[in-house]
Amino acid sequence: MKRIRFIYWLTGFCVLCSCNSKAENDTQQAAAFEVRDSIAETPAEIIVKELAAEDIRIEKELLYDKHTLEDVYPYKDTTRCFQWEKIKERLALLENIRQKPSQWCILQNYKNRNGEAPLVKNFKRDAYKRVADTLGVERYQGVPLYELNDTLTPVRYGLDGLLTRHLGTDGKFTKVTPLYIGGEWYAPTKYVKLIPDTVVFDKTGTLTVSSPKVAEVLSLDPDWTEDEVLKISACLEEHFPHPVARAVVKAAEQKNLAHEEEHAEVEYIVGHGIASKLRGQHLVIGSRHFVEDDGVSCAFAQNQIEAIASKGHSVLYLAVGQKLIGLIGIEDPLRDESKYVIARLRQMGIPHIVMITGDGEKTAANVAARLGITEFYSQV
Repeated sequence: MKRIRFIYWLTGFCVLCSCNSKAENDTQQAAAFEVRDSIAETPAEIIVKELAAEDIRIEKELLYDKHTLEDVYPYKDTTRCFQWEKIKERLALLENIRQKPSQWCILQNYKNRNGEAPLVKNFKRDAYKRVADTLGVERYQGVPLYELNDTLTPVRYGLDGLLTRHLGTDGKFTKVTPLYIGGEWYAPTKYVKLIPDTVVFDKTGTLTVSSPKVAEVLSLDPDWTEDEVLKISACLEEHFPHPVARAVVKAAEQKNLAHEEEHAEVEYIVGHGIASKLRGQHLVIGSRHFVEDDGVSCAFAQNQIEAIASKGHSVLYLAVGQKLIGLIGIEDPLRDESKYVIARLRQMGIPHIVMITGDGEKTAANVAARLGITEFYSQV
C-alpha cells in the first residue's frame, strides 16, 4: 500500500514539475516573441563595409589557354609580372566609390592655366630644380591644398587631373577629398572643375525596347471607319523603315486590310511625318506639331488625345484635306532594366536625369512618372 502511495506521489511530483517547466518555457517564448516584435518595429541600420584589397578575389578565366600569360613572364630582355595587389586596390576603390554616392570634380591646372599655385609651407626642389612639396608633387601644374583651419598657406599640392569628391563650396574655396590623398581639404574654387551631373536619355529605343505596336485606332470622322484610318495610314507608312511605320503596316496586315496605293508620291520629313495627296486632297500623317503646322486643328479632339496619351502611348495623327480624321495610339514597352538603371544613377549621386521625346507632354509625363524621372522635354 505504501508502495502504491509512493508511486502516486512520485507521478504527481513529475506532473507538477512538467507544468512548471512548461510555464517557464511559455514565459520565455513570450518574452522572445516580444523581443522579436520590438526588433521588427525598429530595424537596424545597414552599415556598408568599406572594401580593402584583400576583400577582392580575382580568378583568371581565359578561353585561349595557349595565349595565357603566367603571373611572371619574359618580355624582351627583362621580365614582367601582373601586379595583382595594385589591381585589387583599384577594384576596391571603384567598389567603394560606387557604394558612396558623391558629387565629383577634377583638380585642374594644366600648364598653370588657372594660375601658378602659391608656395607650400615646406617645399624642396627636385632634380629639375622645380619647386615641389615634401611628397614630391611639383608646384608646376599643381593645385594648392589647404588645411581646413588655415587658408593662408597651402600644405601640399594636388596633381592636375586628380579625381576628387566635391564636398561643397564656401566662397573662394571648395572643400574636397582627393582620391589617393584622402582627408578633407580646401582648394581654391578656380582650380576645381565639376564633373557634369546630368544624364539625358532619348526615350525611344533607349528607355523603351524600340518594338512599337498599334494599341488602338480611333476615327474622328463619321465618313471614315477605324479600319479605313488604319488602312490609309499603312498605305503611307509602308514606304519607310521607321519602327512606328512598321508597326502600323503590321497592324493592318493582322486585320487583313489590303491597301492599294491610291495616293500620289509621298514626301517623308524626318522626325515629323509624311505628306502626300489622296484623291486630290492633301494628306498628312505624323506628330501633332507636324499636322498643325500644315493648318490642321486638333483642339476639338483634345479629350481623345489625352485619353490615349494618359496610357503612355504615342499618338499618330492622320489628316485629309486639312481635317483631322483619325488617331493611332502606339505602344512601345519600357525596357525591363530602365527603372533600375535610373534608380542606380541616382544612388551614384547623379541628381539630374532628363528624358527627351517627340511625344506629347501627356505621354512623356506618363512614361517619366513610371520610370521615376522628374525632368523631361516633350515634342522635341
